[in-house]
Amino acid sequence: MTKDKKKIKITARGNVFATANLSFCKDGFVISSEDFKDVHLTIMYKDGKFRPHLTDKTMDVEYPWGQQFTPEVLFNTIKPIVERWKREYHGNMKAWKMTESLRQKIVTTMDFPEKNGEIEYPWELLKAEFIFDPENPERWERIKIRDILDKPEEVAFVDDNGVLRRVIPLDRNKMLCFSDRQFNNLLIKVLEMFGLTQYIDYSLERYGKDNIRKKLISRLKEGAP
Repeated sequence: MTKDKKKIKITARGNVFATANLSFCKDGFVISSEDFKDVHLTIMYKDGKFRPHLTDKTMDVEYPWGQQFTPEVLFNTIKPIVERWKREYHGNMKAWKMTESLRQKIVTTMDFPEKNGEIEYPWELLKAEFIFDPENPERWERIKIRDILDKPEEVAFVDDNGVLRRVIPLDRNKMLCFSDRQFNNLLIKVLEMFGLTQYIDYSLERYGKDNIRKKLISRLKEGAP
């Protein structure tokens, strides 16, 4: 694997059951998969615009899907969503902060090293649920929100009527306060703008969801890549 190409392997119980290729080009990169051999997603930034598009080698049309947008459009899409996360807080307001040992453990666990241009992502970790147990002093400590101002490495949460929300202070009076669902919704919207959602949906329809599902299940059972 050259420095211009990366292979991402998704594993489950130690077996590789899905792969994706990331190939870098002059103005961007291309995402492809062995399971969707004739279809790939290209994401480019050229002449001041993002230009994501799908290519299907079996079709006569140049691109079955594509769009263009400027960084300003991307910013204006994200801004109103993030603005709704802003809240005021008072100086004595506290949050639950991860202890350094817990934070380092998560950082280490989520560090997937690259080896010969290949990176393995365990599905178990990608789908793991986050457990908040504030009664455990080895994992959590109470801290004033202002005390983590200008410390982006700190991870802190508040319990908002039963909903766990991440807090990031912006200044001494305002903070971002958002749930995991809100962040995921924003991420999905951004991925849609860059065509990743369209790539997956198009490819599943093109190759058949049932066929892909059977292929993945077979790999898990056989332990084959």
